[in-house]
Amino acid sequence: MKKTLTMMLGATLLLGSCGTCAEDGASTGAYFGSILGAAIGGIADGPRGSDIGTIVGMAGGAVVGAVIGDQADKAEQKRYEEHRSRATQRSKELQRWSTSLQDDIDQYDPTGSGNDVIEDFIHTFSGFGGHLEPNGHKPDGSTAYTLYSPVIDCFT
Repeated sequence: MKKTLTMMLGATLLLGSCGTCAEDGASTGAYFGSILGAAIGGIADGPRGSDIGTIVGMAGGAVVGAVIGDQADKAEQKRYEEHRSRATQRSKELQRWSTSLQDDIDQYDPTGSGNDVIEDFIHTFSGFGGHLEPNGHKPDGSTAYTLYSPVIDCFT
C-alpha cells in the first residue's frame, strides 16, 4: 500500500511539473473566474445565482486565461527562435573566421611544413649573437636543440 501510494505521489509530482503558460493561464483564470462569478451571482440572485455565477465565471475565466497564456507561449517560442538564430549566426561567423585564419596560415606556409617561421627566427636570433646546439634526438628521429643567447645569459 505504501509503495503504491509513494509511486502515485511521485508520478503526480513528476507529470505535474511540466506545463505551458496556456495551461497555467486557463487554470488560474478558471479559479479566479469562479470566485468572482460566485460573488457576483450571489449578490444578484442569492445561492442559486452563486452556483450559476461560479460555472459561468469559471468557464469565462478559463477562456481568458488560456488566451493570455497562449500569447505568452508564443512570445517565449519567438524568443527561443531568435536566440537559436543568433547562435546559428555566431557559429557560421566562427566557421568563416576559422576558415579565414587557416587561409592566412596556408598563405604564409604554403608547404605546410611550419618550419619557415622557425628558420626566420633562428636567422634573426643568430644575428644577435645567439646560437643553437644539438642536445639529442627526439623519438621521431629529428634533432632537439638548446637555444643559447647572450641577452638571456645576462639575466641568469
